[in-house]
Amino acid sequence: MISVRNRKRRNSSAGYTLIEALVASAILMVGIGAAASLSLSLVTQEEINERSSRAGNYLENTAALFYLGFDTADIEGILPEDRVVKRMIFSERTPSGVAMTQARIVYAPNDAVTNNLDTRDEYTGGVKSARRRHTIRMIRGPSTFSVAP
Repeated sequence: MISVRNRKRRNSSAGYTLIEALVASAILMVGIGAAASLSLSLVTQEEINERSSRAGNYLENTAALFYLGFDTADIEGILPEDRVVKRMIFSERTPSGVAMTQARIVYAPNDAVTNNLDTRDEYTGGVKSARRRHTIRMIRGPSTFSVAP
């Protein structure tokens, strides 16, 4: 025969109390919230890196066309329009008697929305009005290439 004392002891240690379950779920929710915040930060940083890379590639293409002998006015017409690049500025400089052309692009590292294929804009974080600049100085030497008319 089972005594009453043994039955009480077995029933009281059979599971978790309500307080223990609430504390465990609160700790789990804090962890899930931190993971969601980290995920949004990583997506935003990936967007900024992708846009910076596109702007750098745009500037490299500008330099390649310049070295091939194209005029700066023609370069702007040859390069395709890119929504990341907001402005391209060319300036002529002559430091130390060396003719040099400086190309600067102003681009948006993060416009805070991403345009999806279904044409909806979704907020992804970041500052919409932020702008960055990349500058490259180019010196055109004796050309071995000729530009076709």
